[in-house]
Amino acid sequence: MLLRIPWRSLRVGFDISTLKALVITHVHIDHVGRLPYLLAAGFKGPILCS
Repeated sequence: MLLRIPWRSLRVGFDISTLKALVITHVHIDHVGRLPYLLAAGFKGPILCS
């Protein structure tokens, strides 16, 4: 089944050019679920995971 998501809900609500890196301390879907949207918005910095 293909989910249709309104394109407005895919927007990142801040200027990603201000990000230096993304630090992920633990992986739960409610913490990293929007990571693909951040990458799609153009984030090119390092992603650090512990």
